[in-house]
Amino acid sequence: MPASAADQAELAQLDKDITAAQLKRANFAAAKLAKRALALQIRLTGPDSVEAQRRKQTLAGMLGLTADYRGQLALDQELLAAAEKQHGSESREALTALSFLTGPYWAANRYAELETVIQRQLALTPQARRRGQHGYASLLSQYGTLLTQRNEYASAQQVYEQS
Repeated sequence: MPASAADQAELAQLDKDITAAQLKRANFAAAKLAKRALALQIRLTGPDSVEAQRRKQTLAGMLGLTADYRGQLALDQELLAAAEKQHGSESREALTALSFLTGPYWAANRYAELETVIQRQLALTPQARRRGQHGYASLLSQYGTLLTQRNEYASAQQVYEQS
């Protein structure tokens, strides 16, 4: 069903209010408004629409700013599932969606899940990009940091030497 003029106006106003709250660094207010905008967007275009996916990404970022890592992870996991469903589990889009999971896992000290995500990112990074590319080296460095955090120094040293 196409969005009515009133629905479009409401979304536009919510976007303005979100921006105003962000400029004031009122992160909790911005997140609350973004939740309303996402709910309206889903009602108008469905949960799998590109617009709804973008609003989920926006809301996930805002939830991270308010330290709501559980909410952020839930949205990021939904976005990963959508990317895998639409593009395949080994797609560039899935790799990008995985990258959004690393921040909240770090922040929540959920190292086991973080390791799984980093290992999957390393496996999905195209072979041609592995040698001499900054992105792969950064992933290895991130993995080494995780191993160091868990006091696995010998393993971390091996990973650092690869990066």
